[in-house]
Formats: sequence, C-alpha cells, structure tokens
Amino acid sequence: MSASQSTTSVCNQALARIGSKRINDYGDASDNKPEALYCRLFYDQTVRALTRSHLWRFAKARSILSQDTETPAFQWSYSYELPSDFLRAIRIWTNSDLKTGETYYSYELEGTKLLIDESSVNLTYIKWVQDVPSWDTLFTDVLILTLAQKLVIPLSQDIKLKDSINQDLYPLMRQVRALDRQEMESFGRADLLTWRDARWSDVP
Repeated sequence: MSASQSTTSVCNQALARIGSKRINDYGDASDNKPEALYCRLFYDQTVRALTRSHLWRFAKARSILSQDTETPAFQWSYSYELPSDFLRAIRIWTNSDLKTGETYYSYELEGTKLLIDESSVNLTYIKWVQDVPSWDTLFTDVLILTLAQKLVIPLSQDIKLKDSINQDLYPLMRQVRALDRQEMESFGRADLLTWRDARWSDVP
C-alpha cells in the first residue's frame, strides 16, 4: 500500500463511493459538516469490527501473557491479562509435534482476561492496527465498502446505492478468502470467519 494512504483518504474513498463531498482532515474535530461528523462516528468501530471478523495476516501478533496475582474464584486455575490491542484470539501455542499443530487447551475469555489451567500462555491473536499504510490492500478495499455501507443512509438515503455496495462487497470477500487458501503454508489453518471463545484450536 502507498504510504500516502491515510485515515482521511480512506474516508474520502468511502464518501466518493456514495457520491458525497470529501473531507479535508479526519483529525479536525472542529469540522462539523455532515460528511466529517459521520466519518468520525463510524470509522473506528468499523475498522475494529472488520479487523476482528477475519484472520487478517497484517493484524496477527504474538504475546507471552502476564499472569495475574489473583486467581479466578472458581473453575479455572489462572488468569492472564490480554494485550491492550487485543481484538480476537487465534491460538495458544504449544511445541507440538502434530502435523496439524493442534492444541487442546481449554480456556475462556472474560472481559480483558484469559482464564485457563496452564501456568504459562503464549498467545497468537488479532490486534488493533491503527497505522493505515501497514494494512493489507484488500483489507482497505473491504473497509472502504463497509464504511460506505454505513455512510450511505445518513448522507444519501439511497437504498439502491446500499444494495449496489453490497453487490461489490460480496465478491471482494470471496477474493480475500480464496487468497487465504492460496497463501496457506501449514496444516490446520481454520477458515474462522466469526468470533467465538475457543475450547480448542487448530489455527496456526
């Protein structure tokens, strides 16, 4: 992705998709034009939700979790603080000889904590990435259309235009998933598209 890509340019591409006026600067809180107000209203939440909805490789991260001094009241032996940029768990790593890389750790996510019976936790997860130039280009394309979906009603009230955006978004997500399969290099890669607390995981 070009280093010139920014939050403002992403918003303007979404606005252009629905035929709205451009904004000058996303970070200008004094801009009270409808386009600026609605971009500030929807942008962060849309980025977080989209990042969490798929195993985007640019958003993958690893962390050795810090164990809490207080243990859970019942059921689990240990509690760990999740990273501050945590959006979604992928797997708890183990030095397994299984080709599938399967892990059989039971755990539960509770607020900002991970509860488990293991005395140490190496977590692979999806993180909140705010640096726009580091995003995958396909993620940016999906984000632009998803943001346009949210902007179209308050700014244009055009239902047909929203349907048109949906028609563009569906094949784009199919392309993302197809590319995932092409780039897969290890066994056990699960195509998890929605969030769930994991009881066991085979996702690398």
